[in-house]
Amino acid sequence: MNLPIVTHIELYYRPAEEKATRYFEALYHQVMQKTYVPTLTEDFHTWKQNHIRHHLLRAPFSRRQKKAERLGYHAYMQWLNKTGKLDHYLERSIAYIYMRDLGKALDETETQLSIERAVENIKEHMLTELGNNKNESLNQVGLYRWAQKEGLESATIWVLNKLKRVADHIPSGMDADHAQRKLIKTIAGVVMHAVEEMDDSITGEARSKKLDEAIRLGYSYGLTYPFIDDLLDANVLTKQEEKRYSDLIRTSLITRNVPELGNWIGKNKELIPFIHSELKEAFEYIKMHQHPETIDAFFEQAYVFFQAQEVDRDKDLSNPNYTNEELFIPVILKSASSRLIIRSVISAEQDEGFDQRTFYYGIYNQLADDFTDMFDDLDEGAVTPYTYYMTYHESRSDLINPFELYWAVIAHLIHDVYHSDLKTCEVILDRAINGLKRYKNRMGSKAYNEVMQLFSSGHPRFNHVIQQMVKKADDVDFFDKLLRDHIILSLKNNRGNRKRF
Repeated sequence: MNLPIVTHIELYYRPAEEKATRYFEALYHQVMQKTYVPTLTEDFHTWKQNHIRHHLLRAPFSRRQKKAERLGYHAYMQWLNKTGKLDHYLERSIAYIYMRDLGKALDETETQLSIERAVENIKEHMLTELGNNKNESLNQVGLYRWAQKEGLESATIWVLNKLKRVADHIPSGMDADHAQRKLIKTIAGVVMHAVEEMDDSITGEARSKKLDEAIRLGYSYGLTYPFIDDLLDANVLTKQEEKRYSDLIRTSLITRNVPELGNWIGKNKELIPFIHSELKEAFEYIKMHQHPETIDAFFEQAYVFFQAQEVDRDKDLSNPNYTNEELFIPVILKSASSRLIIRSVISAEQDEGFDQRTFYYGIYNQLADDFTDMFDDLDEGAVTPYTYYMTYHESRSDLINPFELYWAVIAHLIHDVYHSDLKTCEVILDRAINGLKRYKNRMGSKAYNEVMQLFSSGHPRFNHVIQQMVKKADDVDFFDKLLRDHIILSLKNNRGNRKRF
C-alpha cells in the first residue's frame, strides 16, 4: 500500500515520536531530580569490589597488560589466557553483544546457556589457533575455512567482492575504513540474529541456506550506512544533490520501489549512479526476501529510521533555540530503529521483549558514540546533544547535560528495563568505565579532565566516584573493541599493501 508522505509521518513517525517522548520525559525527571546519582553510586560501590585491587599489586599487573595490548590482538589473547582472565573477558564481551545486538535479557536461562555455548566455541577456536601459532581467524584464510565448514563459499566470495567494490567507491571526505567496519559489523549482526532464530533440529542444508541469505541481507541493509547515513553526513554532496538524493530515498520507502535515477549532473555524476545501482540491488533483494506478514513492519521501521535521521540531520549548530526534546527525541528514534529493523530484515517473528529492550537501549550506545566523537562533530558543525551543549550551555541554563542523561539512561536500563539484574549491572558498568578509559587514553589526561570539568560540574561527588573507577578499575575491556581496532588496522594495512603492489 503506497501512502503519501504526510500520511507516512502521521501513521508511522508520530506514534514512534510519542513513545520516544514518554521515554525522554522519564529520563528528564531522573536528571532533574538526580535520582540516578544515589542509585548508581550504590551500584559502583558493589561493582568496584571485583574491579579494584590493591595498588601495590595493580601497578606491575597493569604494565604487563598494557604491553600485551600494544603488541596486538593475538598477543593480548595469549596474555589473557596465561593470566586466567580469558573466560571472564569473553563472558562479559559476549553478554554485552547479546544485550546490544540481539536484544536479550541476561537473566533468562536460555540466554545464559546460549552465551555459555558461544564463549566455549570462541575460546576453543582461539586456543587452537594460538596453540598452532596461526593468525587466521581475522584474515581471508580463516574466513574461507569457516565458509567451507558452513557451506557458504559462494556467499563469502560474493560479499568480499562487494566489500571491495564499496571500498573502491568511497569518496574523499568519507572514512573508508570506518565505512567498511560498520558494514562488516552490520553483516555480523544480521548473521547473529539468523543463528539465534535457528533451533537445534535444523538440517545442515537449511542452516547453510539461512546463513547465505543472512550474509546477503546483512550486506544489503548495511550498505545504507556508508551510502546513505555517512554520505549525507559528509560534505560530499552539494545542498541540491542532498535534497534530490534524500527525496529519492524517501520515495523508495513510500512507494516500495526505487525510482529511476535519471540524468545526474555535477561533480558526483559518476559516484551517484554507482551508489544508486548498488542500493537498488540491495533494496530489491531485501524486499524479495520479506514475508507477506512482515513486509509492512519492515517498511514502517525503515521509514521511522530514515525520518528520524532526516530530522536530526536538518539541524544547524548556529540555531540557538532548539529545545531539549528536539535534540534528544530524534536521537532516541534513530538509535532504536537502526537495531529494531534488523529482525524485520530477516523476517523474524515479532518479539515484544526484544522490541522493548532494544527501544530503550539504543540511546545508550548513541550517547556513548557521540561523546567519543564530540570534537570531530564540532569541527564539522554537526548538531549532537554534546556539540549543542558545548556551544550553548553558558547562555541556555535550560539545556540538559547529555553526560548526565547518559548516566540516567544507564540507571534506567539496569533497574527499570533489566530489573536490577546483577549480571546486567556488571556488564553495563564495565562498558561505561571502559569507554571513559579508552577516551582518556586517546585524548590525553589534560583534554580528558577539561571535558570532565565541563560535563560533570553538576554532580561533583558522583564524578569523583566515576573518576576513581576510571583511574583504578581493571578487567573492563571488551572483545568487540579489540576486534574493532584490529579490523581497522587490517583494513589500513590491506589498502597500503594494494597501493604498494
